[in-house]
Amino acid sequence: MPLLHKNIKPLGPLATIRAGHAFRTKLIDDPGSETRVLQMRDIDPSHGVDWQSVVRCQPVGVKKEWLRTSDILLVARGGRNYAYYLDEQPPFPTLAAPHFFHISLRESAKQILLPEFLAWQLNQQPVQDYFKRNAEGSTSKSIRRTIVENTPIIIPSISRQKTISSLHTAVVSERLLAEQLIANGENLMSRICADLLKEANETDPIRGLLYD
Repeated sequence: MPLLHKNIKPLGPLATIRAGHAFRTKLIDDPGSETRVLQMRDIDPSHGVDWQSVVRCQPVGVKKEWLRTSDILLVARGGRNYAYYLDEQPPFPTLAAPHFFHISLRESAKQILLPEFLAWQLNQQPVQDYFKRNAEGSTSKSIRRTIVENTPIIIPSISRQKTISSLHTAVVSERLLAEQLIANGENLMSRICADLLKEANETDPIRGLLYD
């Protein structure tokens, strides 16, 4: 790996990077287990984790694999290797599914790098382009752990990281608000249309049957 600027470090020395839990058999929901396994379908990058949909499982050898607050899940397979920052403690003992990399900052790195800033940077175009260049596979693309370990990470001051992370949070909140406003507007238009049809049926019940 080429020498990096002093403010750019490879991810490997900064974080523990492990593959998601390897299940010996097909993943089947087990209502009798307290352990959950977090899959891609359970996560929306903007809306968070749908904990009610998380499958229960019977894992083997999970001593150091539990997800914790401030961990990062990086999608290892597919066309977009997005990173999700876990900003809450999972309400149940929870594992990452095999198609994730489970990333936890090392204690030695916590003084210079915020996990939420790391997740933000992993989702930005330069890193996404790096993943895309190094992805392997003809039909289903994936990235190896060594590629993730060698990911160049820019480390500005903590104060600047906090500013960028706060700005990102504000942008996500504004996007969610805009989506809600659009949904509210569409619902309003639907109600107006329904009222028009109701009025038409009331004033001309025979012709109104055409709208049923």
